[in-house]
Amino acid sequence: MSQPIEPLAQARRRRAARAGEAALAIVLLLRLGGGLVDAFRGPTREERARASAPLALRLGTATHDQLQWLPGMGPARAAAVITARPEGSRPWTWDDVLDVPGIGPVTVARWKRLAGVSP
Repeated sequence: MSQPIEPLAQARRRRAARAGEAALAIVLLLRLGGGLVDAFRGPTREERARASAPLALRLGTATHDQLQWLPGMGPARAAAVITARPEGSRPWTWDDVLDVPGIGPVTVARWKRLAGVSP
């Protein structure tokens, strides 16, 4: 038969249990806090491009600023795309995009999900 626990010892155990729960809550908040920071950082360039994909961004007609919404597309690459566009009425293809210096198959594969080439 166990001896009855003294009220003081019982209070200490309750206090220790509460302290353990508080420590666990703090650890969980710190671990999950990274998600809160991500929520306030704003969308990445790729997330913005995905969100605007229904607008049908076309590499053949997009402006310099519009092109920069694509992931991996900075000012220099956007200028290279604009310079490489075919003149006249010939439609532009993804193979033409691959001919632009600095743009490879991996980049084109990412852009294909987000944009088209000709109007």
